[in-house]
Amino acid sequence: MAQKLLEEHPSKKIILSEIKSMKNLDLRKVEGKGQKVDTPVYIFVESSGDLTRSDARIKLSQRLMKKKIYSDERISKKSTEPASFVKPPVNDKNQYSPLVIVYKSKSGGMQETTLNSTITELFPLIAFESGISERLNEDAFYNQIQSNFNPKSSIFVDDKDAIAGKKFIEDAERSSQFNLKIRNAIGALKYLKQQNKGKKIAQVKWGYRRKPTGVNASHRGDIFVKFDDGKMLGLSLKAGGAGTKEPKFNTYVSAVMNDGFGDSETYALWQKESYEKYYKQVPGIPDFSFYGKDQMVDAVAQLEFQNNREYERLYNEQLDWLRGKLIDYMMANPDATKQWLLNSVAAVDENVPTLLVKLVGDKATVEDDENILAECVQRSKKGKAGLKVKRSPTSKQNIIITLKCRDHDTKFQFSVRTNQVGAKHKLGQFIRLAFKYNGVVK
Repeated sequence: MAQKLLEEHPSKKIILSEIKSMKNLDLRKVEGKGQKVDTPVYIFVESSGDLTRSDARIKLSQRLMKKKIYSDERISKKSTEPASFVKPPVNDKNQYSPLVIVYKSKSGGMQETTLNSTITELFPLIAFESGISERLNEDAFYNQIQSNFNPKSSIFVDDKDAIAGKKFIEDAERSSQFNLKIRNAIGALKYLKQQNKGKKIAQVKWGYRRKPTGVNASHRGDIFVKFDDGKMLGLSLKAGGAGTKEPKFNTYVSAVMNDGFGDSETYALWQKESYEKYYKQVPGIPDFSFYGKDQMVDAVAQLEFQNNREYERLYNEQLDWLRGKLIDYMMANPDATKQWLLNSVAAVDENVPTLLVKLVGDKATVEDDENILAECVQRSKKGKAGLKVKRSPTSKQNIIITLKCRDHDTKFQFSVRTNQVGAKHKLGQFIRLAFKYNGVVK
C-alpha cells in the first residue's frame, strides 16, 4: 500500500527527481503503516561523502520549497530524526497521505578532508617502499599505488591501519582534489628520497590511528622516518598554496582542554554554560542531554535555514565568549599553558623530533615556527610575568599569545574557529571548534 500511496501522490515525481539530481543522496526505501490517508508515507534517503544528514535535509527542503511542495509543519512523531515534510495539496479533490522524507547516513562514509590528507601521507610511503617513480603523471602514479599496496607492509603499525589504508586507496578517486593531492604526495616522496640521500632510511611508518613503537601516542607526526642508526624523525605534513600560511598545529578546543590541560571538568562546564547562554535561544532546541548530537544539530541547522541573521548573531557571540574563556583560563594557569605550548603545540620530543613539511604542488619545504616557539617557552620569564594572552584587535577569531623574555617579546597567533561544512559548522559544531597555531607574528 505504501508504494501505491507514493505512486499516486502528485508530488512524487518532483521529489524523486530532486533526490536523483542531488550528489551523494540516494533513495533507499519507502515505508507506510496503513491505508489511511492521514498516515504518513516514509521515504528513506541515504547521504554519503561530505553530505551529512542535516545538510541533505536543508538542501532538499530548499529545493522542495522552490517547487512549492514543502511544509515545515511537523507531521511525524519521528521528531528526533532529520526529516522533510511534504503535505498533500489542499485544493486537490483526491486525498493523499502526507510524505515524510527521513535522512540516514551511509555507514562507512568518509569525509573528503580525511581522504585528502591520507593521500598525502600514505601514498608517498607506499611509493618510497616500492620504488615508484616521482616522475609519473597523476593517473600512472595512482595506478602504481594500487598495484603495490601490501597489507603486510611494515609501513602499517597494525592490521587495522592496513585495512583502513586499503579503503582510502580504493576511494582516492572520489576526491574533488585528486590530481592536486597526488602532486602533494609526489612532493612528499621527493622529500623522503632527499632525506634518504643524506642519511639512509631503514624504515618508514604511517602514523594514522596509532604511532610506531617508542613514539608518544600524542605525537602529531603524520609519517615517521627511522634511519639506519636507529634515530627516528616525525614529519607533520601540511598542504597549501605558495602564498598561503597553513596552521602549524591543528586541533580542537575539546582536545586542548581534555588532553592538553587534562581538565575535562572545566570543558564540561563550558558546554553547559554555552547551552544555557546560546542554544536555549534556538527554537525547538532539545534538552541538554542532546548537546552535540544530531537532534540538536538539526535544530540549529533549521535556524540557519529560516533566520540566518539570528544564527550568525548567536554564533559570533558564542565565538567571542569561548575565545574569552580560553584566554582567561590560560592566564589563570600560566605554567600549565607554557607546558601545553611546549609539549602539544611545539611538539617537543627529545626522542622523536618533529619537522613541519609544507607541500605546495610537488614541492616540499621545511618550516621552523615550532622551533622558535619552543625556544621562547624555555626562555620566558616565570609564571604570569612571562605570558600574556589576549584577543587579536583585528580578527574575531584570533588569539595572540605573547611570551616575554628578558630582552624581547615574541608574539604567536592562534585562532579558534569553525572548520566543518554544512549543518555541522558554526553553531552546529558547538564549542568543539578548531584551535590552530598559525605561527609567529612578524
